[in-house]
Amino acid sequence: MQLVVMDQASLERVRNAPKSILAKTDRVNILINDAGIMAVPDLQTHAGTSPEFQSRVVSLASSGHRLGGINPSNNWHYQKGDYNPSLAYAQSKTANIYMANEIERCFGSLGLHATNVHPGGIATGLGRHLPAEYLQNLHQNQGLIKIFKSPEQGAATSIWAATGKEWEGRGWRYLSDCSEAMPGRMIWIRGVQ
Repeated sequence: MQLVVMDQASLERVRNAPKSILAKTDRVNILINDAGIMAVPDLQTHAGTSPEFQSRVVSLASSGHRLGGINPSNNWHYQKGDYNPSLAYAQSKTANIYMANEIERCFGSLGLHATNVHPGGIATGLGRHLPAEYLQNLHQNQGLIKIFKSPEQGAATSIWAATGKEWEGRGWRYLSDCSEAMPGRMIWIRGVQ
């Protein structure tokens, strides 16, 4: 197994990732779209796009997608203000789900299947850009602390989705805690565009 990192804050690095893969092999057996960011002070990548909105065919979603759908306005990158880190994060995770569903819709009959995974709350640096007061409240919430996972625990569902025999030839799934789960209703109507 080989890892290829594709930093989506740089379109040049996005273009270089497939070149790196093609230099080593002519096919990809498993693609895990991981990572997320939120509350980043600098809202623009070098290419002028929002780093939270870009998606990177196990696609990591989040229960955060339930906070809202994709902003239908002409304010995709919050250029008009009103930036809300939680809603931007929810949009990015909803976009990941839409992307996986579209992959399944377009290519499922050809044998390419896409699955969505909610890895759970993981003790990482994801929220490092959140306000200190907000982080302090999170760290004092004992109920929340009990449900946080280690990075290894958080990766378990992704690995299961990527390698589990029960998912061969199957898509249109949303997995959480190594089991099938239900995503938010508004995004799970098959075939709705």
